[in-house]
Amino acid sequence: MRERRTKLEFLWRLLRDGTQRRHAFRWWRSCEPDFLIKNCLPWLVFDAVDAVAALDLAGLRVFEYGSGGSTLFWQARGASTVSIEHDPAWFAVVRSRLAVLPTVDYRLIEPQPGSTAQVSDPSDPEAYLSTDARWRDASFQHYVGAIEDFEDGTFDVVLVDGRARPSCIKHGARKVASGGALILDDSQRPYYLARTREYLQDFVETRFLGSRPAVPEMSATSIFTKLR
Repeated sequence: MRERRTKLEFLWRLLRDGTQRRHAFRWWRSCEPDFLIKNCLPWLVFDAVDAVAALDLAGLRVFEYGSGGSTLFWQARGASTVSIEHDPAWFAVVRSRLAVLPTVDYRLIEPQPGSTAQVSDPSDPEAYLSTDARWRDASFQHYVGAIEDFEDGTFDVVLVDGRARPSCIKHGARKVASGGALILDDSQRPYYLARTREYLQDFVETRFLGSRPAVPEMSATSIFTKLR
């Protein structure tokens, strides 16, 4: 009962918001189980999803930290994707939904038990840490470093929507091609960008603030476009 009341209150908030009203009933439907997987949608702010969906993605090369509806989204639009996932159970769910096509290089890279980081600050890109209590003592260095299998400038899109995001920004920014984009979800969290702006100096940020699927809260997704 309390959960439904919270959802109704957020729905009413969206209906009263001139910029978010158009997403109100879309948001309500997104609270259904497996909505993102069933509808092949990334878990980003709706306005950011719409901006990306309006582009011709066929043939683009995408690297994503964090898999799910986004993986199916890229595949459905003809992009070639390398997707990194840390959770074995979720990996199995997503893999079962992927079409048998050579357009997705789907990799399970679990965190290493026992962090060897010399610092404990998750905003430090050298730490490779997650703030999730389940992974407090684990290192995501191998997970983040998977993108180093590829040359700088390889990808048209790098999506950072997984673990150890400051570390992902550090490694991922160099891999974005000129004119390409690094997409950072939950960019309203200050610690993601507190110590990583230097890696984004050649990028211009477009920030989308608003509702996103399934959760009764506002969020931000930033699309950093690489100028050169």
